[in-house]
Amino acid sequence: MLAGPLSLVRLATLPGSSIPIGIAVGSLITLMGLLEWLVPLYSLMAGAITVVLALVSLLTASFGGLIIGMLLSLAGGAMAVAWRPVQPAQRGAHAQDVPTHPTPPDAPSASA
Repeated sequence: MLAGPLSLVRLATLPGSSIPIGIAVGSLITLMGLLEWLVPLYSLMAGAITVVLALVSLLTASFGGLIIGMLLSLAGGAMAVAWRPVQPAQRGAHAQDVPTHPTPPDAPSASA
């Protein structure tokens, strides 16, 4: 089973072949996606790198992985740049400022 794909390795390493570069760009995009997911602190940096790699894939990976891969990588990188993790609620003065129930108005409204 593996003899067929392994025999094509010599064609992938020919001078002028963009296959190794396409595999490297795709692997780096996958690595950046895992980094964004597992370490949200680096989502801005990894998202920006993902966007750049998606644009590079247009030239190196047979027109961006048939355009679909490039568009998905651009969308994922843009979402990673825009996403910020939710900060836990801080206890202290801010917790006392927020009322737990609405207060009724002092004067009757005009519609009453």
